[in-house]
Amino acid sequence: SGLPNFIIRFYVNQLVDAMEYMNECGYCHCDLKLENLLLDKCFNLKVTDFGCLNFLNKCTNNIDKGKVFGTEQYIAPEILQGSNSPNLKSDYFSLGVCIFLMYFGFFPFEKASMTDKDYKYFIMKKPMVFWKNVQKKSNRDIDEGFRELLTGLFDIDQSKRFKYLDVVNWLENGD
Repeated sequence: SGLPNFIIRFYVNQLVDAMEYMNECGYCHCDLKLENLLLDKCFNLKVTDFGCLNFLNKCTNNIDKGKVFGTEQYIAPEILQGSNSPNLKSDYFSLGVCIFLMYFGFFPFEKASMTDKDYKYFIMKKPMVFWKNVQKKSNRDIDEGFRELLTGLFDIDQSKRFKYLDVVNWLENGD
């Protein structure tokens, strides 16, 4: 099973602040995953492994279009398909995977593609089928706000995918 909600919210708050700071500096991480998140001696989150870090102007100019950055289980569908370059919205997809892992203790899907038995429900615009399957695998109740947050972060359509203000709104609304 996963972490308590208050701990998840504590670390998500720190992570989205770090992501927003990278964005303000003109970068996207391109490899956000739990393995790249460390804790200092005061249990504050530290983002590490900037080997895939990408300058956003470079991303939007499609210089790296078609290149797969990151770890497959965390990669946004548009990156896996080679149809887009890594960007902040792909980092927010990875954030969704991190949050899901913290909440349930297992991955939401193997990879974000139509061939994946779990992610295909997001592509088919049937996320409730996905959540029913998750409920069967988990012994944890799924709160509606949490489900809405992750559904927004896992959206196949980048223009609709949740970003900073959506996550902050979830954090502020509490349990």
